[in-house]
Amino acid sequence: MRLRRTTHWLFGWALTAASCGHPGAEATTAVDGCEAPDERCDEVCGDELCLTEETCADCDEECGECIAACDDDGICEVGETCDVCAAECGACSDGTPCERLNAAAPGELVVISGELVVISGEMGDDRAEEGLGCDVHAAAPGVTVTGSWSGDLRCHHCDGWIFDDVEVSDGSLRMIAGDGWTIRDSTLDGGGRGIMAVLGTGSDDSADGQATNWLIERVTSRNAGCRPADDPYPAHARALYIIGKNEVPNLGVVRDSTFEGEGCGATVKIGGTGNFGSWSGAPDAADHVIFRGNTVRNIGEGQEQTALLLATNSDYLTIAQNTLISGEHAIVASGPWSGQALEVRDNLIDAPVFMLARLWNKPEAGDTAYLFGEKFVTYEEPGECPEVGNCVGNTRE
Repeated sequence: MRLRRTTHWLFGWALTAASCGHPGAEATTAVDGCEAPDERCDEVCGDELCLTEETCADCDEECGECIAACDDDGICEVGETCDVCAAECGACSDGTPCERLNAAAPGELVVISGELVVISGEMGDDRAEEGLGCDVHAAAPGVTVTGSWSGDLRCHHCDGWIFDDVEVSDGSLRMIAGDGWTIRDSTLDGGGRGIMAVLGTGSDDSADGQATNWLIERVTSRNAGCRPADDPYPAHARALYIIGKNEVPNLGVVRDSTFEGEGCGATVKIGGTGNFGSWSGAPDAADHVIFRGNTVRNIGEGQEQTALLLATNSDYLTIAQNTLISGEHAIVASGPWSGQALEVRDNLIDAPVFMLARLWNKPEAGDTAYLFGEKFVTYEEPGECPEVGNCVGNTRE
């Protein structure tokens, strides 16, 4: 969202012109703040005059408070406030940004059916994953959100919501369940806090607890940061983390976006945690996800420089036409990996190793595969990956 300051100091200009010899003024005698009629006035607040170079932003006691001007462009800009520009900035009675999102009601907008919520403020820091930050439990579908915030925001069951042109600093955005939501044309910065996901999806235990039919496009997500070396999960810091509910298709798309890491964990992770094992019935996975046309970078001094991590039993993933840049592995399939129908095609690889796969020795054993142990397979050059999925058309830069 573009911000610009609108400053009005016409009163100061008129007073100065009449009293301080400004070109076009009729002043004939010196006044406080001017040595002579034709000299420029002092640029110092405190002489009880609003002089030429003094404005409402610098000398409000002399020049008066800056007056907000609503230009009806649909953008809540600096200088426009809720009490004067409610149509653009929302009503002052709406409360904090988090309260406003929770209270958002459906309305009538062109093309999109929902309320346009412009937010600017603090959401809260949940880097310790203790439930801090803002939890939005959608009161209505079809809300469009634009604006900026700092802190961590989790949107639960936000069906049809659109996050459009948002700027997040020292924070994150996670979509928990919800159908048909979109995140687009936005920038998210995790603030280097070692956060698990600057941008992510999740699920819950309700009947419709999977995130479905969603779209992430033209976003930049970065600066997840690094965790301490003695952290139980030192490499769990992602610019994007897609996790879901197994056997319920996500039908999600990530496209035309940029994800940046610092070497402290895979920049993008698609798949389950591994906490529930890695077999066909494990509850957490990300099925039917298309990851296309993105740029993923992971260059840094951390302990894991992987661009893309495909985890556990995620089925029907398509990884296509991306640029994958890293200091070690372009792709790691791990958990151990047991996903079905993986397509990796037409990606541009800029990494020492194309793919490292951690697999079960006997994946067909299902939930007892762990009894037979696991193995590692390395595909250093872009080529076929028969033990992992279908890899075709991938090339080096």
